[in-house]
Amino acid sequence: MKHIDLLLMTMDEAAIEAATTGDWDWMDELLARHDCFDDIEAITRPAVANGHLDVVQLLMPAFFGYHGETDIYNWENVLKMAAVAAENGHIDVVKYLLPKEIDSYLGNSASSLIGALQRVFEEAAANGHVDVVKMMVERNCEGIRYLRSKKDALSRAILGLQLEMADFLLGLNEFRWNLPKACEAAISTRQHSLVQKIVEAYGPRRKDSILLVELAMIGSKDSVEYLYNHGHNAAALVSQAVISAA
Repeated sequence: MKHIDLLLMTMDEAAIEAATTGDWDWMDELLARHDCFDDIEAITRPAVANGHLDVVQLLMPAFFGYHGETDIYNWENVLKMAAVAAENGHIDVVKYLLPKEIDSYLGNSASSLIGALQRVFEEAAANGHVDVVKMMVERNCEGIRYLRSKKDALSRAILGLQLEMADFLLGLNEFRWNLPKACEAAISTRQHSLVQKIVEAYGPRRKDSILLVELAMIGSKDSVEYLYNHGHNAAALVSQAVISAA
């Protein structure tokens, strides 16, 4: 029955099966026989998601014109695949899709590409793949030390209950995390030890006032109540938070 199913497959279905199973020989044969597939992303994604690096190295040049260099027109597609690899923790595939040469190139590129690179970082963080995150940090990838976004890598790690990852990211003092959102995430997921670490990340002089006020400004009622009930409740501080939330 399996052989009959294979015979009845379309070229796209056969390519998806080869990509999913990591069958390099079959994929190579399909690419040699057929040069026009309907959905190249649907074919490439399972190879990337399953960490079949050799198959990925077949598909990226054939489908996206990618040979590991930066001088191509469709970086967004390459970075989309890198995010899939990062989500699943396949560091070898991530390294292939993010050659070191990309760093300075993306640093001067459109914001959409910077956002795509950030998503690679965020997917690795959200799913607890510390090795991928450390690789990107150690390489000093341009674009991951970004300005505050609504849900950055730290917040996603906290929401994903990745405590080790959250601790690591909080220790990166050069990164500008969205700490109010991170605090909100920690409170909503009952990770109370992280809440205190986030409070401390504001520094000893302004940790109380700034965090409570910023949480009030974004309308995070539960977070404001939590901090108030845990000792951040000086009259002047609460007054400032109320004014900011108005």
